[in-house]
Amino acid sequence: MNRNEENSVLLAKWLSGELSEEQLSKMDAEELARLEKIKNTVDTWTLPDVQPYATVKEQIQNPAKVVKFYPQRKLLALAASIALLIGLFLFLKPDPKESFITTNQSKEFTLPDGSLVAVNKHSVIRFSKKEWQEGKRKLELEGEAYFKVKEGNTFSVQGSRATVQVLGTAFNVISTPSCQNVACYEGTVSVNTPLISKVITKGQAVAVDEKGDVEIYDTPILSEQRWKNEYIHFSNSSLLEVIAVLETTYGITIELKEENSNRKFTGKVTQSNLKEALASVFLPLAISYELKGEKVILKN
Repeated sequence: MNRNEENSVLLAKWLSGELSEEQLSKMDAEELARLEKIKNTVDTWTLPDVQPYATVKEQIQNPAKVVKFYPQRKLLALAASIALLIGLFLFLKPDPKESFITTNQSKEFTLPDGSLVAVNKHSVIRFSKKEWQEGKRKLELEGEAYFKVKEGNTFSVQGSRATVQVLGTAFNVISTPSCQNVACYEGTVSVNTPLISKVITKGQAVAVDEKGDVEIYDTPILSEQRWKNEYIHFSNSSLLEVIAVLETTYGITIELKEENSNRKFTGKVTQSNLKEALASVFLPLAISYELKGEKVILKN
């Protein structure tokens, strides 16, 4: 008799109460306790409902149909899934943007529609090539740029404080975190902020400050970007505009107090020496200032 048969005989005798003390002492104590627990609860067990014979016979005689899924169908399903995933990827994929970036030197670029843009130092232009191919002439500007726009659909420039819209014209935009300035040299330009919309014509400029307040004033008419020369000339220009030009030209930040925001400036400003440029603007206006690294703090 092998070990399994011997265990079966001992278990049968234990269940019937015929196991001797000697045989009982040979059984494992933990195993015996587990069997005792099972024996005490077995009377409470219930059997699951069993299907009638007729039902079982019917299932045997009429088995459920099995639909075969051929390898070709698997391949077709896999191909369809891959095509769907590719389609979703192309649909949801973010549209990459083209960028024109300048650092210490201004540059001229041609936009996809043939419009010309001259980008000043420390400036960035971004646009979607796909949108331009669809006829949507939109771009974003950080810094300063001069535009010579070909006639066509609406041409939009999104700046820090406003959106500039034209059809075909020449204009200049300065966009910094503190303000935005737009000057019109040909045709008409629409300047739109969340609070107000203004239309300016040839020889006019508009300045938008941090609060969204808008000021319109006259400006000299330029046939090309003013930063091509050593000096930038201003004539009764808004101090907001002058500060924006300084920030873009030298890559600095200027903190302007509210009481000085409506002041005007006439004169020329060098593009090659920051200290000389600051002195030429703020000393005639009797505004004291302090230069700390890349930040200029106006004191009164």
